[in-house]
Amino acid sequence: MYLRVSVTDRCDFRCWYCRPERGASSGGSNPILAPASLLAVLAGIHRAAPLHKVRLTGGEPLLRPDLEDIVAGLRTMLPDADLAITTNGHGLAERASSLRAAGLDRVNISLDSADLGRFREITGRDACDAVKHSFRAAAVAGFDRIKLNAVLLRGGAEPEVEDLVGFAAEAGAEVRFIELMPFGPAAARFTTEFLPMAEALSLLRRNGGYLGPEEATGTARRHRFLRRGREVVVGFIPSVSEPFCASCDRLRLDGRGRLFACLRAEDGRDLAGCLSESPEALAEVVRAFVAEKRRPTDHWPDRSLVGIGG
Repeated sequence: MYLRVSVTDRCDFRCWYCRPERGASSGGSNPILAPASLLAVLAGIHRAAPLHKVRLTGGEPLLRPDLEDIVAGLRTMLPDADLAITTNGHGLAERASSLRAAGLDRVNISLDSADLGRFREITGRDACDAVKHSFRAAAVAGFDRIKLNAVLLRGGAEPEVEDLVGFAAEAGAEVRFIELMPFGPAAARFTTEFLPMAEALSLLRRNGGYLGPEEATGTARRHRFLRRGREVVVGFIPSVSEPFCASCDRLRLDGRGRLFACLRAEDGRDLAGCLSESPEALAEVVRAFVAEKRRPTDHWPDRSLVGIGG
């Protein structure tokens, strides 16, 4: 099973498609779990549904000062699993080496635009150069499977998509373009900002340098391009235009210990409340939950992504 863990709903960026209005809460009344409690919940999940991959997300996971402790605990618990993180990269340069030493395998860095002004417009922060620098810092720390995550947005689509692929080629990163989903703040602008995978791929192919399709991995449709004298793999996550629900093996856990069967699930199962029971009792709750995992409806919940992770 592949588990995505949103370790916090805090973030130091305010990307317009993700964050709720300032002051809004996304996580309910339960506190964010400390590393020991979070790891106990993860152990119960692994006991019931063996984990081959865990991705730490947020919010922004680097806002947790104890993130290295969580990674080290996971590495001890899951010595053969793939451990990854998705981060906005703002604070990665200072912690890339310590996260690698703790046992982290892979890093995905979010960069929705390589243009300073456009980056500020999307994120509300003047941090584009710092995020760009984080790709180099991750490589120096020993991460050799670095990915650039970007949400496909129609505003300025052609230069933006092209610039990001060129930057990724120079940085030695693989691209992951993710279709905009009509969650929370994004719902109001979805019809004008949605850019489907097929159109973005057509934009890139029109500019030449197309080398052919690459083997798909997980949910990503991948293609190879030649950009700025280097080969680069560009993947697309078409969550809206080509849903992959039928083959999904993902579970999601928020930082408060609630397990969700799907990004679009309305309700989660509170596992933190089961910590006072035996490990096997917690595992039984997870087994029952996984057995009831169903393909979602076409409904998109009215909530932000920050509490459950993107």
